Amino acid sequence: MVLVALAAAGLLALAGAMKLLEPTMTVGALRAMGLPSSPLLVRAGSAVELSLGVGAAVLGGTVLWGLVAVSYVAFAVFVAAALASGRPIGSCGCFGRADTPPQRWHVALNAALALGAAAYALG
Repeated sequence: MVLVALAAAGLLALAGAMKLLEPTMTVGALRAMGLPSSPLLVRAGSAVELSLGVGAAVLGGTVLWGLVAVSYVAFAVFVAAALASGRPIGSCGCFGRADTPPQRWHVALNAALALGAAAYALG
C-alpha cells in the first residue's frame, strides 16, 4: 500500500506543479462544467495540490494522507460528472498541455489512488 500512496502523492504534486505553471487547460475544464474558474483560482488550488503531495510524501501523517485521499475523491467526482454531462471537455491540465480528455479509466485511477492514500492514512 505504501507504493500506491507514494504514487498518489507524487502524481498529485506533479499535476499541481503542471497546473501551477500552465493553468489554461484546467480553467477551460472548470468553465466547461460551469464551475468557478480563473487562472488565479487554478494556481491557488494547484499550489495546494503540490504542497499536499510533497507534504504527505516527506512529512507523512494521517491528516496529510487523508487530504491526499480527499483530493483524489474530488478528482474522481469531477471526472465522473464531466463524463455524465456530455459536455465537450478537452483536458483537465493535470499533464500540462497534453490533451487528456476525461475517460472512465481516469475515474478508476483516481478512485484507486484515493483508496491507497486513505488506507495508508489509516494504517
